[in-house]
Amino acid sequence: MVFIFIFTLVASSIGCIIVYNLLKASMHASRERIQDEHKNLINDVARLEAERRDLNAEQATLERSLNELKYDIKEMQERKARKKAPLAKKNSPSDHDVGKYMLSQGMITLQQYTQVTRMTAQLKTDFASICLTLGYTTQAGVEEIKKHFST
Repeated sequence: MVFIFIFTLVASSIGCIIVYNLLKASMHASRERIQDEHKNLINDVARLEAERRDLNAEQATLERSLNELKYDIKEMQERKARKKAPLAKKNSPSDHDVGKYMLSQGMITLQQYTQVTRMTAQLKTDFASICLTLGYTTQAGVEEIKKHFST
């Protein structure tokens, strides 16, 4: 009877050791699988962050291009408007008179006057149109000049 008891005790101990080793191996395999998944997730996060940086850079480039296009469209519309109603006519004042008037009214500076005077000779365009193109005056300013010289 003691023999059976000892045999049962030894068999139970061996069974416990086998179950313990199986559980230990299973836990080790699970831990390795989780560590591999963790590494994959870290790689995925790094890849997604790099994609986000690239997309942000591309977005910034596209926004700059869009702003340039908007500016170009606006500039083309202003040119088209200037062509429809040019200031220079046969009986219009000289560029010198227009420039002196704009200078006396504080619409432009002396440096701007000098620059525009040089450009009128090169571009063969009237003084007020060049000032408008360079942003030295507005369309309302050009209308004021027309009104002044039409009286």
